[in-house]
Amino acid sequence: MSCFDSFVKDLLERLASGASKIAKYNKKKTLSEKEIQTSTLLPGEPSMHAISEAKKVITKFNTAKNK
Repeated sequence: MSCFDSFVKDLLERLASGASKIAKYNKKKTLSEKEIQTSTLLPGEPSMHAISEAKKVITKFNTAKNK
């Protein structure tokens, strides 16, 4: 189980890193769906799942930040 956790953590870190580089390049302070989609190099279904999970995390972050 820890191997799978490590894999998912690494995948999400790489996704966030790529998206943040794109946001910085475009001179934006926040990540949007567009940056996440652009940084995702996964084909088809895995890409859609990664984008869906990233949306959930961003929503949770924004909700916690506004409290």
